[in-house]
Amino acid sequence: MRVSDLFIYPLKSARAIALPFSAVDSFGLPGDRRAMVTDPDGHFITQRELPALARIEIQPETEAFRLVMTGKPDIAVPPPQPDRRTDVVVWKSLVNAAVADDESNARLSEWLGRDVKLVFFDNQAQRIANPEWAGAETPMTFADGYQILVTTTGSLKALNANLALHAEGSVGMERFRPNIVIDTDEAWLEDRWAAIEIGGIRFDLVKPCARCSLATQGQMT
Repeated sequence: MRVSDLFIYPLKSARAIALPFSAVDSFGLPGDRRAMVTDPDGHFITQRELPALARIEIQPETEAFRLVMTGKPDIAVPPPQPDRRTDVVVWKSLVNAAVADDESNARLSEWLGRDVKLVFFDNQAQRIANPEWAGAETPMTFADGYQILVTTTGSLKALNANLALHAEGSVGMERFRPNIVIDTDEAWLEDRWAAIEIGGIRFDLVKPCARCSLATQGQMT
């Protein structure tokens, strides 16, 4: 077995960035899900409600990042001001996040066809994972549940074989939005793993990931 792919998603529910290698910190892979789109009331928005998010590419820059969408002028988002903040809701978590400048929010709202805000998980923001599974005080950013999602190529191959039996088209790994992809010959090995070690770092696999409707949505168009 080996790691075949690494991905981060700097903007939650937008396109992935593939990495040749990555450090690991207490939040997971650095840069993962550090920004998020919300409605005007601060409730998080994903592709479940707004599939157009899948068309947004992220280009990290020195101090902030650039949003790119085909057919639209890029949005160069400046670093957020630490005193420009709002409370946002991610599932059952309430997070005090930094808010993007008005111009970036206005242009992103125009792209997406509805009023939205872009918020950031900065050094002042705090959030912890579900202690029932992850233990006490396990930090995380804007990911749905936990710091890192692990998938395997063997399980994807088995899934696509089953889809073929039912005359359904195959799906790519990008549908599942993993952070770490492990190349395996056997399917569903991950269901029996309690932990894995990569580069001397132990990753506890605390629970299976219940997949939502995003797995049925194309990520490349």
